[in-house]
Amino acid sequence: MSRINKADISRLNILLIADSGRHVDLVEAALQETVREASITTIEYARQLGDVLQQRNWHAVIGAMNFEDDGAGQALEIIRRHDRHLPFIIIADNPDERKAVELMDAGPHDCLSMQSLARLPRVLERDVASMQLHRRLVDNERLLGDIARRIPGYIFQRVQSPDGSFRFTYLSESLLEQFGIDPEPLKADPANFWAYIHPDDREFLAQVLASAHANLAPYHTEYRAILPEGHIVWVRVRAQPTRLDNGDVVWDGIGLDVTAEKSAQEQLNYLAYFDSVTGLPNRHLFFDRLGQAFKQAGRSNAGFALHILDLDNFKEVNDTCGHVTGDVLLRQVARRLSENLRESDTLARFGGDEFTLIQAGVMELSAAEHLADKLLAALEQPFLVEGRSLQVQASIGIACYGTLFPEMNTEDDQAELIRRADFALYDAKSRGRGIYRCYADGLQVFA
Repeated sequence: MSRINKADISRLNILLIADSGRHVDLVEAALQETVREASITTIEYARQLGDVLQQRNWHAVIGAMNFEDDGAGQALEIIRRHDRHLPFIIIADNPDERKAVELMDAGPHDCLSMQSLARLPRVLERDVASMQLHRRLVDNERLLGDIARRIPGYIFQRVQSPDGSFRFTYLSESLLEQFGIDPEPLKADPANFWAYIHPDDREFLAQVLASAHANLAPYHTEYRAILPEGHIVWVRVRAQPTRLDNGDVVWDGIGLDVTAEKSAQEQLNYLAYFDSVTGLPNRHLFFDRLGQAFKQAGRSNAGFALHILDLDNFKEVNDTCGHVTGDVLLRQVARRLSENLRESDTLARFGGDEFTLIQAGVMELSAAEHLADKLLAALEQPFLVEGRSLQVQASIGIACYGTLFPEMNTEDDQAELIRRADFALYDAKSRGRGIYRCYADGLQVFA
């Protein structure tokens, strides 16, 4: 236990309850050598305590009184209400042993006989040190609580036994304030902790905790938590271990709510791979899927078809109705086209009013032609946009790849396949638009 030195004890504020001048003299004499500069305030009756305790910051109360009356009991009750950790030392001619035990059980309190007053300075030093240590702990816990309230998360201390079981010895109140989770049930029964972990993350988190415990290594991980009202949040937790002599491991850590960060990251990832207007894959994701299609075709006997679709009169819509209307129209076009595709196909917005489509598993050219017919037919009906009926047509250029199409089974890069589909699209537009054309061979002859 922390101790205070004699320089500290010499400047204590001591409140003395004494029912006679003789008791005052005896107490002051006992403290004279050790507490020369102490401020000693004397009152005669315990009932005066309530008002006097409010007047300054007291380090101890000494009661020189007789156990036979109820003064000690009254004083103890008043001190408990004011600050149960404020030391109360009773000095009596004939201390009652039972009452003395009750007194010491109530806090940092002691009972001395008049014959043992020489011990008073040591008892006073010990009890004041206990009080100061307690107050420092309270201040530290309050500071920790203030810090926890200011961060988007909570602070914890978890003690894990060698058998893997654990208990929480500290959970900041911010767990309730920010997450709506009452810390007390978790401290009473740590098994409640797993009820808040997303079912898909429980096994993973259990493995992280077990591995960290086995290696006595810090861990830093993320998991999803299900809050009492049903909301799902992302929690990033970091903890440091300390092994105790009995084999237990104390984990001091912090859990942060990173839901907003995760959401922002997901949005960034989405924008990196998907078109913000239509929600379709963008050029970046399209080229990734095209590379996968080449690899899949190399592993199988099937091929794939690349369709490039261009809206023929979209510029007129933008010029006459504005870009907002144009964006709505693009979304509706993307929806109609998607409704005619399989999950294995990839429709992307290549830019402007141009779309690309990777049709997987093409065994013969007729399959690509059949899909092109469906897509053109899907665009025949007018689109209703903000009360306006808008009509758009499309032209499609198609190029195929795979062992079933030897004249198109080139080892050249993706750019060559795109060039062929582009050439077919150009030919379709030159023939009147609203139609599709298929690239037939390297001589630029079309079917």
